[in-house]
Amino acid sequence: GIVGRRHRYRRLDHAGPVVGQHHQSRVGEVRHEDVGTARFDFELARLRRNAFESVGRPYADGILYGIGLSRGLLDGLRVARRFGAALGGEPRQTGPGLPMVFKPGRIRTDRGFGGELQDSVEAAIHLRELGPDPDPVCHVSAGYGSGWYSALLGEFQLVRELACAAQGAHACTFETRPAAAWLDAGDAWAATRLAYLD
Repeated sequence: GIVGRRHRYRRLDHAGPVVGQHHQSRVGEVRHEDVGTARFDFELARLRRNAFESVGRPYADGILYGIGLSRGLLDGLRVARRFGAALGGEPRQTGPGLPMVFKPGRIRTDRGFGGELQDSVEAAIHLRELGPDPDPVCHVSAGYGSGWYSALLGEFQLVRELACAAQGAHACTFETRPAAAWLDAGDAWAATRLAYLD
């Protein structure tokens, strides 16, 4: 998968450069991890382009979310298996070295939490290929976060992007809650997203 390829180029806790930038070493060679960054950018852009061109919105939004969720769940389960179980508690991990998972805040009493993603790869791709958008566009990133945190916390989570750099926001802002909490609140967005995950 496009997300899994990036694992070769980043440590679990390494933030790394912004996708699209090629930092050179003293001998003038592009570092191996930056080659991986460019490849990741290319694959994510191709995935999004195919979805928007084949089915358009709003279907592409839901399909991309589902693709991200399945990959995030797989990666999160690998981490949970390594530790013997879902980690539970505070969601300290910010992802497997990927510029797709936001750094989480503390879990609230309603078991939800939020966070921001600076320099979103997906928002940058959208701006480059489609221009500014009135709605949040980081569907793969939000889906990946949903799968990742579901695996690590041991409870199905839905991640919604509330504000996006493609809208002109300073960062992409996300809200995470257990899927049941979204539905109990009668949230129409959650019901729509879940329809794509059956």
